[in-house]
Amino acid sequence: MNPSDMNLPKLSFKELLARHTGLEEEWRRREIKQTSNNFTGDIAEHLFRKAFPSWKRQSNSNAGFDAIDIKGARAFIKQHSFHMQ
Repeated sequence: MNPSDMNLPKLSFKELLARHTGLEEEWRRREIKQTSNNFTGDIAEHLFRKAFPSWKRQSNSNAGFDAIDIKGARAFIKQHSFHMQ
């Protein structure tokens, strides 16, 4: 969806912030946003869990891995962002 389709360029800073806050709350409710970190990392973890449902997400306090499978294998989930100009 193109931002101009949602009139985002016409929204004030306050309106954009309110929309962002509402989206963050909804992402947390859906258990997509899990941390206060960059949201792209949370999206990567969410997509990993959807692709590999047998893997279990670990708490943020587990250093070195983000998910574990039933055999004890560990995964450190990374993401990279590319900004198109």
